Amino acid sequence: MAKEIKAAEKAVSTARDAATKPLHAAWQDEIARWKPTLEDLDRIKKGLAALVSAFKVRLKAEQDEAARKARAEADRKRREAEEAARTAAAGDIEAQRAAAQAQAEAKAAQKAASAAGKDRVKGVRTVSRYEIESHKAALHDIAKNDRDALTDFVEGYVRRHHKDRVIAGVRVWEEKEAY
Repeated sequence: MAKEIKAAEKAVSTARDAATKPLHAAWQDEIARWKPTLEDLDRIKKGLAALVSAFKVRLKAEQDEAARKARAEADRKRREAEEAARTAAAGDIEAQRAAAQAQAEAKAAQKAASAAGKDRVKGVRTVSRYEIESHKAALHDIAKNDRDALTDFVEGYVRRHHKDRVIAGVRVWEEKEAY
């Protein structure tokens, strides 16, 4: 019975492959046909980004500095308004008017700072880069702080290479099982 099921499975698999091979080949041909154009467009896009990168980074730094200054100015005006409100006597109308004017200026400065913070340079992103200075130190850090990641790596490595060579700490054996 198992022999007949295996033969039927092989026949169905062969028929499926015969039916889908032409479709798969046509799909691969279309992918290959468009690949050079897409790669060229990607090179052009990266080239354009590289050309304007320094300008955009400088512009972003300038905008960030302007936003920082606007926030500092708004904070200064807010403190001055609070101080004016605190020192204004309840009966001194001129001091009360000056305090109200200072509060209005502080509010306007806060709006300007908020608007300056919203300016964004399009096409600039923050990327995180790294350099491994000591593989040994990094390995020890991972072993100490992320034991599961190291265990996953060891198990995957042993699964892939246990037949290729003897690995210390790994016992390998063979046994029979039905399929």
